[in-house]
Amino acid sequence: MDKSWIHNHTRGSVKYFDGIHDFIDVARRHAEVDGRSRCPCRRCKNRTYHQIEEVKQHLLRNGMDKGYTNWIYHGEARQSNNNVSINANVSRENVHDEDGNVDNVFELLDNIQMGNFTNAPQQEDLPEVDVGGGSFDGLLNDAQCELWPGCEKYSKLSAILKLFHVKVTSRMSNKSFDMMLDAFKDMLPDNNVLPKSHYETKSLLRDLGLGYDCIHACKHDCVLFWRENASKENCPQYGESRYKPHEGKGKKIPQKVLRHFPLKSRLQRLFMSKDTALDMRWHKEKRVKVTNELRHLADSKAWEDFDSKYSWFAADPCNVRIGLTTDGFNPFGNMSNAYSMWPVMIVPYNLPPWICIKEPYIFMSLLIPGPTSPGNDIDVYMQPLVEELKELWRDGVMTYDAYSKCNFKMHAAMIWTISDFPAYVMVSGWMTKGYLACLNCKKETCSCFLKHGRKICYLGSRMFLSLDHIFRNHHKQFNGKSEDKGPPKQLTGDDILEQLNLIPEVSFGKGPNKKKRTREEFELNWTKKRKTKDTFKSRLDLEAMGIRKELHLRRNGEKFEMPQFPDGYASNISRCVNVNNCKISGLKSHDSHVLLQRLLPIAIRGFLNLDICNTIAELGLFFKELCCRTVKVDVLEAMERDIAVILSKLEMIFPPSFF
Repeated sequence: MDKSWIHNHTRGSVKYFDGIHDFIDVARRHAEVDGRSRCPCRRCKNRTYHQIEEVKQHLLRNGMDKGYTNWIYHGEARQSNNNVSINANVSRENVHDEDGNVDNVFELLDNIQMGNFTNAPQQEDLPEVDVGGGSFDGLLNDAQCELWPGCEKYSKLSAILKLFHVKVTSRMSNKSFDMMLDAFKDMLPDNNVLPKSHYETKSLLRDLGLGYDCIHACKHDCVLFWRENASKENCPQYGESRYKPHEGKGKKIPQKVLRHFPLKSRLQRLFMSKDTALDMRWHKEKRVKVTNELRHLADSKAWEDFDSKYSWFAADPCNVRIGLTTDGFNPFGNMSNAYSMWPVMIVPYNLPPWICIKEPYIFMSLLIPGPTSPGNDIDVYMQPLVEELKELWRDGVMTYDAYSKCNFKMHAAMIWTISDFPAYVMVSGWMTKGYLACLNCKKETCSCFLKHGRKICYLGSRMFLSLDHIFRNHHKQFNGKSEDKGPPKQLTGDDILEQLNLIPEVSFGKGPNKKKRTREEFELNWTKKRKTKDTFKSRLDLEAMGIRKELHLRRNGEKFEMPQFPDGYASNISRCVNVNNCKISGLKSHDSHVLLQRLLPIAIRGFLNLDICNTIAELGLFFKELCCRTVKVDVLEAMERDIAVILSKLEMIFPPSFF
């Protein structure tokens, strides 16, 4: 077919009109089921779908893209000048793995090109796509390149992706992956194009948007060599060298390296699959709102308040709500090395509850290096992520939606953080130790110092009881005083910001001469081996407080005797129980929940007093209800009232040092 009319500068000529007519006939024969087709005009450049007649109007008004001479999106086979074996008949059928996942390489590449995933500009105009070359052209050639001459099931690209999937799911090391590639390459027929090493395949991950950035950091955790500090050789705060000492002309090795996995591209990738893009709308378009039930975070009061406050964000269901979590781990497993790395994970909560916390949808955003915990200096390492989050909230990023087949501006908001207490201290800056340790009560924390136990305890559960509750007037079973205070005031975001504004400028880093900063009284608690609690000193504290005389030490000549008091329990979990030493160790979180919710209430029956058994059973029932997949609102409100009573009962049973 003659295509010289594409380069005709006179769009009003008869030859140009005839060429448009011939192209429309071809496009109509290869249109989608709904009658739409890609528009190759100079403005759309095959990025958007329109009805055939609208495509014709675009071509007459804007002209044909002069680079689109091989009509690969309208029925023609792709032409290539590369010296590789290209087979347009390489199987385009979906390949299913052992887990039922579907691999469709050509659909993936189609979505990558439509969204211009690797080089999407941040502007209102539609992004420009270079169809004729670049990394996408290489990916498409690899997708059509036979793994060996005559192979129709696997292309070079699909084989590499399949092997990478095996590497990740089986936690294979780079060395093992190299050995597997070498063995497979030797087994395959001659002239196969399988890469020889992991190093040769790394560029593929970058082209698919799976790369990461390495950012050097000071050994004292005080600064990143990033942006304005990118070219510096020494730490601007302590003067420490950026690199480790070395001799010779070898490559310089940085003291510490922060791995930053760009969040924007990973959120964009969620919309590159039609199925996942549809799931990202589930929270608004498919979620069934059931009165009095909480099954997804979208049912929560916090989600509703956020929607009402930022209606512009809630108007588009494709805007992403995310949560952040972090924790330390030892990459060397159970070895003796004392090493702690801190991955920062991002979870998108737009997805349905049955997939939103699955492994494929949890993104690592940062990998903070060890060998020690960053502590309060985690803010230094969080800078790249914070900048991304600010940009996603303020400006958004142009994203291609494979479901609607059009571009939109995606915004994101982080509305939750999830962490244990050590990580909470680092992320929030509120110290969970000392007299003001409670993260909810803040400056109204009820705490006291134990003279003999030499520790701070927290005995304030009765303030959450109703004002007429009988426990409020029981002083001998608690701290020796009646309780007349109500629950502490719940602080708003503005209240917390007002407190933070009082804090002076914090100097980050763990320099050699840095001393621990003394906090002023107005700063409150802001910063930026299992042992038994029933000890000799805890009994002395009970006597000093003048409470629970039945548990005071009894003098027997020159010795003291301790009345019997439950300080532990046993359960039939064989792998965690040491029968000889009567100890339970190695419990994971799930094991502890099963033990508390299911086994412990039954195991202690007949061995402990009825009031103790009932209190522990009530505590187990509380966590059982809290961990249900579906939580009813009225049950949750009743649990909030009941937990204050349960904690008050525990204060009556266990010594103050327990708290």
